[in-house]
Amino acid sequence: MAFTKIKTAPTSEPLSLEEVRDHLLLEDTRHDSTLNGYLQAAREFVEDHCGRALMEQTITLYLDKFPGGYGSIWQSICRARRSSQSLR
Repeated sequence: MAFTKIKTAPTSEPLSLEEVRDHLLLEDTRHDSTLNGYLQAAREFVEDHCGRALMEQTITLYLDKFPGGYGSIWQSICRARRSSQSLR
């Protein structure tokens, strides 16, 4: 069995708050905290769904045994990333 844990979370999101505000035609900043939460949730959803990190982050892989064969560790990382949403 393998699973991952995020050691260092991303320091930014794929879109900036200004880009989202511009797209939504918002001029004031009273919804910024809500929009930041939506940005993070959207990124995490896409990462979990695709099994890929969108932004640079440090991920620790935990294995119960060392896998054998070519590409086994990479396959373990991909499988663990796909199932990581249940570990949070």
